[in-house]
Amino acid sequence: MIWEDSARVLRAVLRNPSLQRALIGFALFWTAECGVWVAILVYGYDVNGAAGAALAALIGLIPSTLFAPVAAPLGDLMSRERALALGYAAQAVAMGLTAGAIAAGQPAWAVYLCIALVSCALTLTRPVYSAMLSSLAHTPEELTAANAVSSWAEGLGVFAGPMLAGLLLAVSGGGLAFAAMGIATDRGGRSGPRRRRASRQRRRNRHGGG
Repeated sequence: MIWEDSARVLRAVLRNPSLQRALIGFALFWTAECGVWVAILVYGYDVNGAAGAALAALIGLIPSTLFAPVAAPLGDLMSRERALALGYAAQAVAMGLTAGAIAAGQPAWAVYLCIALVSCALTLTRPVYSAMLSSLAHTPEELTAANAVSSWAEGLGVFAGPMLAGLLLAVSGGGLAFAAMGIATDRGGRSGPRRRRASRQRRRNRHGGG
């Protein structure tokens, strides 16, 4: 029975290519977010032990907490697809800057500044993504299925993100971990706006043909 319910949910999502791609992007984003937090804490620990890890956590949490209320209305100020793409791009750039700062041996304060940018950029995605699902779904069943698969993606990201970050940290250090997570968010955000533009064009064509 559980497998039948799961298969029904997946079929509902697979019928909608727009939802498929949005969910893939979200899965990559959430995996990157979970992984980048491991990289942040490990970097702080490498700099100054447990106190450094605590400082890195505060630098990641406090700016994002202050920035989140400002970022929440972004999807109402512009199209949601553009807002989502902007969020993914900002995350990729901020993670890339952090990777570059670590690789170049920049002082800790410069890396911490980049970490603050990363944490703020991460707040841009979830409000817009949650609002966008309702516009991508064609039926209540699809919306329910999309929410269920989003929860599955979160569970996968909580496992895969830290695991990948740990492996990369062991192989090459924080720079590679931040770079890999930035690539993941970049890949996650590439298809959303194109998908929505194509969808709007199809609707225009149908209405024009009517």
